[in-house]
Amino acid sequence: MKSTYKNKLSFNNKLYRLIWNIVNFSIFRILITNQLNSIRIIILRIFGAKIGKNSGVYSCVKIWSPKNLIIGENSWIGPKCNVYNVGNVIIGNNVTVSQNTHLCGATHDYKSKNFDLIYGDIKILNNTWIAADSFIFMNVSIGPNSIVGARSVVFKTIPQNSIAGGNPA
Repeated sequence: MKSTYKNKLSFNNKLYRLIWNIVNFSIFRILITNQLNSIRIIILRIFGAKIGKNSGVYSCVKIWSPKNLIIGENSWIGPKCNVYNVGNVIIGNNVTVSQNTHLCGATHDYKSKNFDLIYGDIKILNNTWIAADSFIFMNVSIGPNSIVGARSVVFKTIPQNSIAGGNPA
């Protein structure tokens, strides 16, 4: 099956992400100590992220679009996470997203002739732990007070007060 991908994102979106990537690789990623977290948070807020008190993002986190990122209070995104947030990624209060986690908010429509980009939101609600190396897909909600076990792959919503693990979780 031959398909041709056509990017339908606006010029303004592309320009915004170009400027973000320049700042990300020239300033954001060099602020490597946690003592400089407050500066990273300011940079993310300048680019449109909404981030609550006492929350943090490690310098080696890859964020596709800060304006689509919402983080509540006392929450952290750990080292080497990939936040591919074409849609919104909403992280509640008291959430830990552990290292190497991939929050994947988009894919391509393999049934489309043009291999169109499709995307959706990811919601990780209050008091939740996403353990290391997990993969969370678009249109998924992780209910409050839940745990997603290490190296889990989540394609469906996880209800509140749950422990989910495996592939698929």
